[in-house]
Amino acid sequence: NDDITGGKLGGYLAVRDTMITEYQDQLDTLAQTIIDGGIMVKVQIGTKSKHIIKTSFLPVYVYKGVLNKVFQYHLIPTTDYLKKSIKYPINQSDKNSLLYFDKLTKFRLSNFDVFE
Repeated sequence: NDDITGGKLGGYLAVRDTMITEYQDQLDTLAQTIIDGGIMVKVQIGTKSKHIIKTSFLPVYVYKGVLNKVFQYHLIPTTDYLKKSIKYPINQSDKNSLLYFDKLTKFRLSNFDVFE
């Protein structure tokens, strides 16, 4: 990395080594307190500026149970569940956990947009 400082690759490496580390620290703190799900992160990097233009996330609840007649771990995007919960027939306890996870995640990452 010390030898690559110019061009797109140099910019990507600079972002990786500095700005993404800051976001990772925030995400690590969040992960320590949430065990019911995770997030997917989308980072847009300017090809000329080599800076992060926009960062957004998608809360994803981890459901262990049966959906579509298959017992396994299912990743349920909380935004999808909030729009069309009928698509995800989960029990009341998991519904409460999903809603709490969604609310807490959006609160803790309120400085970022949610992507869908």
